[in-house]
Parts: sequence; structure tokens; C-alpha cells
Amino acid sequence: MTTKVTVELIGQAGTAFLTGFGNPVGNPVGDARKLVNALVDAFAQTAAGHQPGHVRQRVEDSSPTIATATAAVTFATIAAGDVLSLYDSAFGNAYFTCVSTTPVLGDNTFQKVTDATATGASLAACINSSPQMRGRYTATAATGTVTITAIGTPGAMGNKSTLGKQMANPAGLTLTAFVGGRDAGSKQELQATLGANPTAAQTFLIGAKTITFVASAANQNEVTIGGSATITAASLVTVLNANTDLAGYFVARTISAAVVGIECQVSGQFGRFVSVGGTATSLAWVNAQTLVTATHFGPTTTEVNKVPTQGVVLGLRAAAL
Repeated sequence: MTTKVTVELIGQAGTAFLTGFGNPVGNPVGDARKLVNALVDAFAQTAAGHQPGHVRQRVEDSSPTIATATAAVTFATIAAGDVLSLYDSAFGNAYFTCVSTTPVLGDNTFQKVTDATATGASLAACINSSPQMRGRYTATAATGTVTITAIGTPGAMGNKSTLGKQMANPAGLTLTAFVGGRDAGSKQELQATLGANPTAAQTFLIGAKTITFVASAANQNEVTIGGSATITAASLVTVLNANTDLAGYFVARTISAAVVGIECQVSGQFGRFVSVGGTATSLAWVNAQTLVTATHFGPTTTEVNKVPTQGVVLGLRAAAL
């Protein structure tokens, strides 16, 4: 588990101790050492009462989520001698070989037996008994589909594990990639898909901000409708990133065709209070990691156990703002 501490230092604009932070828009990171030194100096001066200001803090606990992949058995085409491989950056490749006889647990073999359900159960048992997998991966089986969980590599690193196969008939196993691993405290990204080109006066909503689709945009809260949903979505990305009300809180990008990715720059429970929606034709919002329908930017099953403490206000010696 990771603990994230968010600290707000609030001071008077134009005071000397705030000048060390530079231009956050033109240089969001800058020299990290200078930024840290500026923060240390600002807190010290405020704590000593040399500058008017106060501090708020919020603490949240965050647990990483674990990547999973699947291997679905097709009983008619899987055969003895077929191999499932799993690559892990820590130990390289592990190989699991299909046999026609009763397998020995721990020797990385599984049996084609009875039907897809039974064969999948044999593969899961093979993975769970493998010395290479112990403490790193677990497997469960249901109706021929084996779900493999990267328990030893929580977070985004687990998504780098890969499944492969060497088979007489590739249709014997259908594989999906490892996905769903997220680091603790990750920012939340949603995907917004325009299933069809919007019509005039339809809307796109992020919290209280309404973006309206129009024939010809006249301000930062309007998007010009293009010749296709893909063109309109690209224009939407530009409008969202240029909108002064959203700047610093949300970043938009084009994922594919008419699919827009929007990342909330503040992680944790904050996003739960930022709803999304709109009236645009066939507009669909989903979580970018799970592709499950989303209605807000709050943590979902991809990032659980985030419990904020009550906000604390520390009144320092300087005059209150």
C-alpha cells in the first residue's frame, strides 16, 4: 500500500517566496532541485511567520492493482505437444506443455482431457504448481478460460508480462494480454467515444463544464463539427486542452479514430466528484483501463482502497488569508 499526502500551501500572490516556482504552464517540471528548494523555503518562511499563509493537508491510502491475462481453450483443436509460454522480466520464459496422459504437478505439463472446462482446469493447476510461478502468478479456470494473475508484480509493471504459444493449430488457445495493472496513486483516465458525428447543440460534459458542438466554434466552450466523428473528436481534443477552465486539471489525447482519452491530473477520491456525460449522439464513456462504463473520474476497480482522512487546516503564525 502507498500513502499519498497532498499539501496545499496558500500565500499572497506576488510575495517573494512564491516567485521560485516559475511558470507552471510553460515549464511544468523545470529543474526538480530548484522546485524542491523553493518548496522548502516557502514552507519554512510561512511556518516562521515571515509570510502570510496557511497549509491544508489530505492523506489517502492507495493500493496498486494487479494485471491479469487469459488463455481460453478450444478443445477440438488443442493437442498434445502444444505449448503455452509466459514471459516475465524477472526470470524469462516459463513453458507449459499439453500432454495426453495424466500430468505430474510441478513439471509444467497439463492434460487435454474430456472437454475445454476440464482441460482449462488442468492448465490452471499446472500453472499453480509450477516452481517458477510460485509467489509470482496464480491461475483460476472457468468453462475453459484460464485467468492468470501477476500477483508478484503489482502495478503497471505487471502489464509487461506476456503470454505466447507454440501450437500445431493456433486456434487451440486464444490469448489476451496482461492488462489492468496500475500503480498506487495513479491518475484516472477515461475514454470518450463518439459513435457517430454529433449534431449542432449537442453537448459534452466534464463536471460543470459544458462543451457544445456547433457548425462553427466561436469560443473556448464550442467545438466545430467536422466531416466525420473522427475529425470532430480530434477538434474536441484541441478544444479541451486549450480551455482555460480545464487547464491544469485535465489533459486530453487522441487514442484512436473517434476515441478521446481524458486524464484527470488530480488522483484519488477527488475525481469521484467530477461527473461526465453529454447529449452527443452515441457518446460513450468508459474507464480507460477496464473499458467498463464510467460516470466520473473517481477510482474504480482498477485502483481501490483509497480512503481520504478528514482535511486538516493548519493555522500558522502568519496572518490568515
